[in-house]
Amino acid sequence: MQYAKPGQCIPPNSRLGWGWGAAIILTSFVVRIPLLWLPIKFDEAIFAHIGNMWLRHGQQLYIHVIENKPPGVFFVYGGLFKLTGHLDIIGPRLASAAFIAAAGVVLALWGTRAFSRAVGILAGVCLVSFSGIIIAPPAYTETFMIAFTTASFYLAYVGLRRQESLWFLGAGIAMATAVLFKQIALLDLIALGVGLTWIAVLLPGQMRILRYSAMLIVGGGAVVAAVALLLYTDISHMLSCYV
Repeated sequence: MQYAKPGQCIPPNSRLGWGWGAAIILTSFVVRIPLLWLPIKFDEAIFAHIGNMWLRHGQQLYIHVIENKPPGVFFVYGGLFKLTGHLDIIGPRLASAAFIAAAGVVLALWGTRAFSRAVGILAGVCLVSFSGIIIAPPAYTETFMIAFTTASFYLAYVGLRRQESLWFLGAGIAMATAVLFKQIALLDLIALGVGLTWIAVLLPGQMRILRYSAMLIVGGGAVVAAVALLLYTDISHMLSCYV
């Protein structure tokens, strides 16, 4: 088996290909077909109610409607209800399948770059298949979070291989977006920071690694600042007036 180490070109047989990516996406939706029509669960009902009151009825989040979750899941639910014009759990469950499909494709790309196409395909298919069994029904915060945590680690991996700091800006944005869906993603952010620090200690070029960490913080901070601004200016009022 060939390994794509930092600084090396990817072997010609280690590219995922559009066909395999499409197959992973299709698998994500197929395994969730039986879950689409399950009775709505307690957490889904809460997400649906708060998202609906926030983005369809102009109630300000964390003031008029209160829950201890970050705003990401409410935005997905409420945005879909606003877009379709009616309450239906099928929309968020399909969106969840799409998020998991994206995570599966990213994981497959990561495995392909790091090891081989076979490893990448196996990793992607396992993620989209078993997540439908372990996390059911699918429209929970974890399914939305996973897409962004996977993307963040993948972007950091590519940035280390290419030795380019802009990839870490994207990694920071992706990880901060994951935190907007579930607070536990903060642990992933800490793990990524610890990993970069460990690399800086063990390998030469510490200043370059510190620059990567700075870009990670800038990317994450930009997302937090943007979300805080939207909540402060009451996005629900803007959407109810203009959308």
